[in-house]
Amino acid sequence: MCSTIKLSDAGIISQSPIQWISIMSSGRSNSVSCTNYGTIEFIHTNQKPTEIMKQLTYDADCGLWHANIPQALRDMKATH
Repeated sequence: MCSTIKLSDAGIISQSPIQWISIMSSGRSNSVSCTNYGTIEFIHTNQKPTEIMKQLTYDADCGLWHANIPQALRDMKATH
């Protein structure tokens, strides 16, 4: 779930992520440097997929699930 991209696209925050993507994950938190291409940050969440499925939509273009605006805001606030 790319909260920053979702919130930026919706005009809720004025930040546009450049060379950085943050993804909520049930796995452990970690950052992966992709050198000149930027960084992928995985942020651990205890939320179960069954609890948030109605807040997610699948984006086939990028192969990721995206949170709706309320869920993206919740994730951003919870992870600072």
